[in-house]
Amino acid sequence: MRVVVRFGLAVVLCAPPVAAQRDTSANVLAISRPGMTAVRVERGIVYRDTLTLDVYHPGSGAAGTARPAIVFVPGGLVAGASGASPTTWPFYRSWGRLAAASGFVGITVNHRLTTNDNVVEAESDVREALRHLRANAARLGIDRERVCVAFYSAGGEIAAAALHEPPPWLRCVLLFYPFLDLEHKRVRSPFRDPQPAAHVDSLVPRYSPAALLAADPARLPPIFLAVAGRDAIPGIHASVEHFVSAALAHRAPLAMMVHPTGAHGFDQRDHDARTVEIMEAALAFVSRHTR
Repeated sequence: MRVVVRFGLAVVLCAPPVAAQRDTSANVLAISRPGMTAVRVERGIVYRDTLTLDVYHPGSGAAGTARPAIVFVPGGLVAGASGASPTTWPFYRSWGRLAAASGFVGITVNHRLTTNDNVVEAESDVREALRHLRANAARLGIDRERVCVAFYSAGGEIAAAALHEPPPWLRCVLLFYPFLDLEHKRVRSPFRDPQPAAHVDSLVPRYSPAALLAADPARLPPIFLAVAGRDAIPGIHASVEHFVSAALAHRAPLAMMVHPTGAHGFDQRDHDARTVEIMEAALAFVSRHTR
């Protein structure tokens, strides 16, 4: 077991588990639910080439019940770094188990986003994962008409998979300490050199979440935004401010909660009352919009 940093989020990497088993690994999140250790997991489901997703089912309940789904989209990997994929991280496993123990089907997804800024490919991956899940909804116990997608950290860069021409089956979107526009790609950061202006200009209209709010605000799903007040990732707060301003200007269906002293990844790092409040509110938000 070892600790690495991915897009500023410290995670513990463990050896990959065997597929199709009861998931009894430890919870790293600030909240828990009865039944989290009884969750049934299907691991390593291939949805595109070598890309996989894991599915977390409630450990009890009527067989054949179609449940609403929460799809968890991670920020991605540092380009060229070795290490296990996000579906193996205890952080996303814990969210998958928490979702299942809360009455949903939880899905964690691997995709191609890295600090090489391959936004186009990664957004396409998320769309394909959603297509695969809905095409196999009956076998997976998913209600294909009740889906929520949660984006974390740099995963916000590929939230266009949910916010660009959103379908009616996408009931809500969660955004945790995310990048919410692509303007930060114009400047140097600890993760990358500045991107050419023409390249960024080509991406912003189609992929920047802040820009997408203006495209067709009447069709947007309800959005829950959780902000880390002490987020140290360069550019995130500026992108959130841009996004929130656009949301207000276009009357987007946005609910926002701020953890004033929360760090990036506060849902696993800061086990305090405000973290619990935000996580409980996020789950209640999904429940309300997937009824």
